[in-house]
Amino acid sequence: MSLPRRRRWFVESLPRNILADTSPLFALIHAGDPDHARAVQFAGTYTGLLITTWPVVTEVAYLLDKYDRRGVEKLLGMVLDGQLLVADLDSRDVEYMRRLTARYDGMDLADASLVTVGERLGFLDVITLDRHDFSRYRTRNRRAFTNHFPAHL
Repeated sequence: MSLPRRRRWFVESLPRNILADTSPLFALIHAGDPDHARAVQFAGTYTGLLITTWPVVTEVAYLLDKYDRRGVEKLLGMVLDGQLLVADLDSRDVEYMRRLTARYDGMDLADASLVTVGERLGFLDVITLDRHDFSRYRTRNRRAFTNHFPAHL
């Protein structure tokens, strides 16, 4: 007599490191943003590291300064508390960012910095509301990014 096989249910787990773009960070902090609930949902389930860049932090701070003055304090608190890691950029990164912005029409500095840091650190997982642009960005080896921000509720 054989033992019954156990069924294994596989649930997609999120990667350990994810790049964070401007829009989800803004939505997470600013309760008035239409995507706030999705950002909170993601933050409540994600246990890995969120990594971003100073150009992204600058964009988020600019938007928060316009809509939610206390939000800048929250954003900086996330950095200080280690909830949001900010990757440094060196001169090689800046050179690559310059090539990326020339290659992709309309690519902004924040997106170029995320693509650069993701490629340098070796992970291409991102949270963004900018699904169109991040679906077209590719690494030097033609690898695509994977967006893990939840679909509309």
